Amino acid sequence: MKSYDTELAARALGAADGSGHGRVTLQNGIDNVEAIASVVGSGAVLAGAVYIALQLSSPGVVLRTGGPGRIVFGELSGP
Repeated sequence: MKSYDTELAARALGAADGSGHGRVTLQNGIDNVEAIASVVGSGAVLAGAVYIALQLSSPGVVLRTGGPGRIVFGELSGP
């Protein structure tokens, strides 16, 4: 998904329903978290990052070159 599709995708998920379910985004790009929060509310969004070492070895071929990757995410308020 590209950044220009983020708000539309968030709308397809629907607004936060108070059930405690959150939305996690691992997109790179600017303002994706804010675009989702504008639809579902900032309390229902978890921002995240993926850390993994990759190398493009040839067109269309990506090699994982590092150790274990990791995904880190959390609430926008900091906890």
